[in-house]
Amino acid sequence: MEIKKIAAFAAALMMIFGSAVATYADTEQDAELTGQETVEQEMIEPESEYIALDELYASEFAASSEKVDAKQNALAKQAIFKVSTYIKLKDGSSIPADFDVGIVPTDEGYAFKTHITIDEIKETLSAAGKSTDDFSRISYSLTANFKKDLGIDDSYRIRYQAELKGAVTNDYGSSGYGTVFGSNLITKKPGEVMPVESVIRDDLLTDTHNKYLEDTIFIDLTKAIVYKPTKAHLNSMKLTYTPTAALIMKDGTELATNWKFNKSNGDYEDYVFTLNPTISELESTLKKSGKKLDDLDGIHYYLSISNPSGSGIDNKSTLKGLYFLGSYNKVLKDKNAYINGNYGSSTKIKAAASYKVNENKIDLGKCDIVLGKLCTDGYEKDDKGEFVLKQKERDLTYDDLSRLSLTVNVSCYDAEVSAPSSNGNKTVKGDANGDKKIDVADIAVAATHIKGIKALTGTQFKAADVDGDGKLTVTDIAMIASHIKGIKALK
Repeated sequence: MEIKKIAAFAAALMMIFGSAVATYADTEQDAELTGQETVEQEMIEPESEYIALDELYASEFAASSEKVDAKQNALAKQAIFKVSTYIKLKDGSSIPADFDVGIVPTDEGYAFKTHITIDEIKETLSAAGKSTDDFSRISYSLTANFKKDLGIDDSYRIRYQAELKGAVTNDYGSSGYGTVFGSNLITKKPGEVMPVESVIRDDLLTDTHNKYLEDTIFIDLTKAIVYKPTKAHLNSMKLTYTPTAALIMKDGTELATNWKFNKSNGDYEDYVFTLNPTISELESTLKKSGKKLDDLDGIHYYLSISNPSGSGIDNKSTLKGLYFLGSYNKVLKDKNAYINGNYGSSTKIKAAASYKVNENKIDLGKCDIVLGKLCTDGYEKDDKGEFVLKQKERDLTYDDLSRLSLTVNVSCYDAEVSAPSSNGNKTVKGDANGDKKIDVADIAVAATHIKGIKALTGTQFKAADVDGDGKLTVTDIAMIASHIKGIKALK
């Protein structure tokens, strides 16, 4: 009898609270922030709408996809960029240099251009007490700042693309060195310095024919975003990623190596692992298994993921959205020579759908090794006494190489660590009786508690306390009833 009374009481509550829950659903509004102020246009600051920062918080951001959040992109286009110039020395240190940098707006963003004479470089070195023997290259630093009224604090990051191209002009013409640097840059906070280095030219100052160099840094903002990283995203960068490489033989066998990769973290969300085995080290590794260099067919890359102690990440968690890429390059002994064909190759970009935070030996793919042709260029006088460029070419051999350069990229741009599911033990708001459904039976169970007939405890009480105030009242029953009647779903 008592159960029938409770059911009747629950049904009555459904009727009584029918209008009440409707009112509850209508009056509770989600807060929205909007902003329509216009930012004043300056010479290098394009005009765009003021974007409310709270709207920029995203649980996922598509850095590796074609989709870019329009509001995040609009804010990124208001960045104020600055380029500073330096001379990088062979000992790794740098000298500040006051070389002129011009700025030109482009369809994609900006182009920063330099025209640096050889005499300017020598004068800057001399003023710092250095000689031409100390010179390594020209380097640059990029910073991206924002107006204070935009409210972008140090918890926000900006991601944009930068590319450096350049050329050296001498008595015989201009010699371009193509793209030296091209990458997604991600700052941990506005105003952070991001280094961009030009190509190493050992003969830049010693070759008397050289006159000046011209570098251009292109800033591409078409896919740039300003964003606040989520905890799930930051957790992906707490994990430990360990790449390994194996040698593939032409007979199909595979030799494991104990080579240890060096890790760098250039833009905080893209880990770069490098390894530079010399040809003699490579030959020694092969010899231990009765193989020789001519037996080598390729490189096979693997990756292991581990969850370090103290990370705060549950070992049952899942990692999603990671991207991998393995590659290698051949490095020549003769710096004046070059390879006709591919200097190296890379695996196909592999997107990890889902992995455990403790995952062993993920297959990243293979890189084939093809030697190609060795080429050398030189200026020679022709029959008319004029200098002409002559090219010589022959088959490349391992004797021409000093080492191989192996690289594994682990991109966390889209990565997130998902908390493990608690399976059947998960508390579902409104499911007071724990039968995986939310219906009138749950109202009946909640009503027994309110009427003092049978108290709910533990997960049952937590499930019935849908408003989370630590008490079980008719308000909770009203919210459950609202969910059942399809007026307002429980979160």
